[in-house]
Amino acid sequence: SWVKHFIINSSGAATFAGNIGVGNPTVLTHALNINVPSGTTKGIYFMDSGNDHYGTKIQYTEATNIFSIIQEENNVQTGSFSIERANGNATFSGDITVNGGDINLNSATGPIITLTDTDSTIGVDSIIGHIAFVGTEIGGETSRIASVSETAGGEAGLRFYTGSSVTQALQLDKDQNATFAGNVEITNVVDGPFTALRLM
Repeated sequence: SWVKHFIINSSGAATFAGNIGVGNPTVLTHALNINVPSGTTKGIYFMDSGNDHYGTKIQYTEATNIFSIIQEENNVQTGSFSIERANGNATFSGDITVNGGDINLNSATGPIITLTDTDSTIGVDSIIGHIAFVGTEIGGETSRIASVSETAGGEAGLRFYTGSSVTQALQLDKDQNATFAGNVEITNVVDGPFTALRLM
C-alpha cells in the first residue's frame, strides 16, 4: 500500500511525514538534522530580501565545537552570541539588556562577577571598570562604584559616587586608606571598654 511521506499543496507549502536530514546525516533523531563534517561550518541563514550581506546566521563550527548566532550588516559582523559545546559557556559580543527580570548567579564556590578592561594603555586615573545605578525617576545615573587606576601600572582603588550629580563621596585607595568627601558621623555610642573611633 502507498504511504504519504511528502506532500506539496497548491500553494507550494511542503509537509514531511518524518524527520528531515541536511548533508546526509547518519541518523535522523530530530525534526531537522544538519550534518556538519569535520573542519566545516554549517547553519541556517535568514537573509534580508534575498541579500546575503544582510541577515542573521545560526551556525555550528565543527573545528571549535561552538554554536553561534551572528548578525551581519552589509557583509560585516555586527554582533554575535556563542555557546561552547564542551562546557556550556556563553559569550556575547555586544551589550546585554534585561527588562523585567533579575540576574541570579549560583556557584558552589561562590559566584564571581569579573569586569575586564582590555585597554593596554591604562594610566593614572584610568577607569578599569564601574557599576552604574540609574534611576528612571531622575532620568539618569544616581550613583556609581568605580575601580580607578592610581599608578601607571594599573594598581587601582575604589571610588564611590552618589547623588544626581554623581559626585565622589568616598575613595578607598590601593593602600587601603579611606578618604571621605564629607563629614563622618558616629552615633549610638554605648558604654564599655570599646571606643567607637580610634585614632592611631
